[in-house]
Amino acid sequence: MPSPPVLGYPAMDTLHHDMTALLEAAIAAPDRGLAEALTRLQHHCEHHFAVEEALMSERRFSGAHEHRHEHRQLLAELSGMLRALARGRYALVRAWLSERLPEWFRLHVANLDGLLVAFLKQNQPDQQAAPA
Repeated sequence: MPSPPVLGYPAMDTLHHDMTALLEAAIAAPDRGLAEALTRLQHHCEHHFAVEEALMSERRFSGAHEHRHEHRQLLAELSGMLRALARGRYALVRAWLSERLPEWFRLHVANLDGLLVAFLKQNQPDQQAAPA
C-alpha cells in the first residue's frame, strides 16, 4: 500500500503513517492473527479520529460535521468486519482490508484531512506546521 501524502502537519502525518503500518500488518497477518491485527487497527482509528476531532473542535473547523461523519462510518465498518471475522468470513475481511479501506483512506487523507490541514495552517500556524 502506498504511503499517504504528507500534509505538512506532523501530528496528523504521524497518525497517517501509523495507520498505514497497521493496515499493512493486518493485510499480512495470518488467519490466526487477523482478529488481533484488526483490533489494533480499530483502536488506532479510534485514537486517530479523536485527535483529529479534537483539533476540529478546538479550532472551530467548519467542515467538522462531514469529517466526523466519515470517521463514524469507517468505525462502523471496522466493527462490522470484526463481527464478520468472528463468523469466519476471512475472505470478506481480507477483501475489505486490501480494497475498500486503502481506497477510503487515500481519499479521506487527500480530501478531508487535506482541507483540515489547510485550515489549521491558515488559521493558526503553530509549531505543528512543517517549515517551508
